[in-house]
Amino acid sequence: MKISSFSLTEKDSLLESRRVIRTSRTMTWPKRLGQFICCSASRKAGFSSMLIETKTKSKPKSGNTLTNWGQQYKFCSKRSMFVSIQGSSHPENLSVTGKSSTERSDEVFRFICDHILKYGSLDKNPRPHWVEKDGTKTPAHTYSVNNVTISYDILNGDLPLNTLRRTAWKNGEKEILWIYQLASNDLVVFDDLIGKNTWDQDHKIHNWWEPWALKDEDGNYILNEQGHPHIGACYGGSVAEHALMTNLLCEMERNPDSRRHIISLWQDVDFTKPHGLKPCVHKTQCMVRHGDGIDYLDASVDIRSWDYITAGAINQSQYFDFVDRIARHNNLTLASLRFSIGNIQIYDRHVPIATELCKRESIPMNPQLVYGTNETDFFKISAKDTKMEGYDGKSIDAKNPQIKNMPIAV
Repeated sequence: MKISSFSLTEKDSLLESRRVIRTSRTMTWPKRLGQFICCSASRKAGFSSMLIETKTKSKPKSGNTLTNWGQQYKFCSKRSMFVSIQGSSHPENLSVTGKSSTERSDEVFRFICDHILKYGSLDKNPRPHWVEKDGTKTPAHTYSVNNVTISYDILNGDLPLNTLRRTAWKNGEKEILWIYQLASNDLVVFDDLIGKNTWDQDHKIHNWWEPWALKDEDGNYILNEQGHPHIGACYGGSVAEHALMTNLLCEMERNPDSRRHIISLWQDVDFTKPHGLKPCVHKTQCMVRHGDGIDYLDASVDIRSWDYITAGAINQSQYFDFVDRIARHNNLTLASLRFSIGNIQIYDRHVPIATELCKRESIPMNPQLVYGTNETDFFKISAKDTKMEGYDGKSIDAKNPQIKNMPIAV
């Protein structure tokens, strides 16, 4: 395995002075049998480096089991945030340990942006478009990579919250409750959750789902039985139609060790009905394990397509909140969280924003989600019952302010 070392320039990735050691190719079977990679993070001149150690031995002799052979090696015992990008012309991995939780999370963000800006594939015929001020539509091109995995070791303090700009985790939490707890597709209900409901006064929708509201040929809202705009047979509509959340929680209580605890928003039968945006984050799997007298929950979240600059941070924080509530409902301890992304993209008009964010300095914080209630029922814990301790939004806004007027492709 060839290992190359290089400095990233502003032209290449706009991450000045970062030094990263990368693998130039991916190991393939059977070579993997004789190799493993040990990753750790170190600090030098205020920047993070990734150290990769490769050890090679011959294949086990006849009669040795793979397990016994594997015990000849000293693997890293300290877990970390981990990223793997495989669907790219230059596959590479990153493992980040040490530092604070937010610094590790920010390093993951920089790493992914850097890779996409350097090696991302430019699409040719995109479905999304930009809506110009005069109403015309312009193709919204993206640079993207495929098959990306991001893993968080929740037990060791990893949380997917960034400080390169403040993560709007509370509104993300409210969106999760709108979809999974209220099982709603009603845009007025969501406006009410985020404190922006003015429908009765001016018949306007103020949340980011408005572009995907069902409309007629003249551009007028198609209203539901409550007289409200909605997004049709998807997201909360699917949760309600198929009782997805109730079925998941009941089955986890009845048979916690089952490997079939899956909730999927990707329901083909629903797509035959009028609907807005098809689910991007579409599947969550919950897996229970036992150890040291504690019952743990390991969760995996699948994302088919990810607008990284717009939704990367908020999707991760809200699905952490989601699976933590599932764990609480079932008296489990959330241990790990993995995101598997089919395609992760940066839109052409977001490249300058990615550039700006990656230049910013991290703020060391170690956030923790705290419940202000003894309630454990998933359907009874509201957004008012949680807070994120150790995550100072005001200090983040002061040092790394939000990006204003960011364009959204539809």
